[in-house]
Amino acid sequence: MLPMVNDMHDPASDTLAARHFKNHWIPKDQCFQCHSDYGLGGDLEAKMTGFRHLARYTTRTYREPIVGRTHYDNDNCLKCHGGQPRFEAVQSHHTAMSYLSDSAMSCLNCHGKSHPTREQRTPGSADYERLMEPYHE
Repeated sequence: MLPMVNDMHDPASDTLAARHFKNHWIPKDQCFQCHSDYGLGGDLEAKMTGFRHLARYTTRTYREPIVGRTHYDNDNCLKCHGGQPRFEAVQSHHTAMSYLSDSAMSCLNCHGKSHPTREQRTPGSADYERLMEPYHE
């Protein structure tokens, strides 16, 4: 997860995670603020995915670049943004709400990428060193 954390802390990054971090919408390295379906309320698939992440991270058996295997649930965005005055003031949110609420359309379609791309996290890319340096606060 080092590339994701490094990018999130990068003041020059414009990814969704970095924008949330810069604006203090998420504290420190709390990835579960957005990836919350792993918790007690998450379904079995989310729990299995979380366990696979933990197991591969602790045993260092994951491969770079990391590839997501599951569909991201917009409820993770809507739990904070849905119903908020700034969210409600955007007409396109109302127009697309039926698609957003059942995750048929991703919030990322309009709000950009959440993390560095697979290409950026791949050895040999211009961003690889920046993303893979050991993180120091």
